[in-house]
Amino acid sequence: MDSLVKTIEQSWKDFNFKDEHPDFVGSYDYLIIDQESNTSFTVDSSEILITATRKDSILWTTDPWLDNKLEIYRHNRPVITYFKLRTIKKPKRKYELKGQKFLRIGYSNSQFGDINISNGKFIFLGQD
Repeated sequence: MDSLVKTIEQSWKDFNFKDEHPDFVGSYDYLIIDQESNTSFTVDSSEILITATRKDSILWTTDPWLDNKLEIYRHNRPVITYFKLRTIKKPKRKYELKGQKFLRIGYSNSQFGDINISNGKFIFLGQD
């Protein structure tokens, strides 16, 4: 049994999701990999901070709710419950350009918005 556990643990350590799924775009737990820019976007285990990394360097880190001083709504400290990479096909908002990419995030209190993937700036879009 111990050898089986060690084999599974080693297999997991050797597993590289990006190599196994090169066409993957979307979220797997709280990891998104943009294949075009080779940038990874992660939500930390507290479900509060988002970090963009490329190779071994951090491009930006943000706590969109705190950094943008969103008002308390429904509960004191919302966490990220929705996290998706989107590419603008038809611009609908003044800040959008065709082909531009954003992370769409949603919080546990229903607040949501977009994060510009190039600089980590959050645009609040509303709440239910």
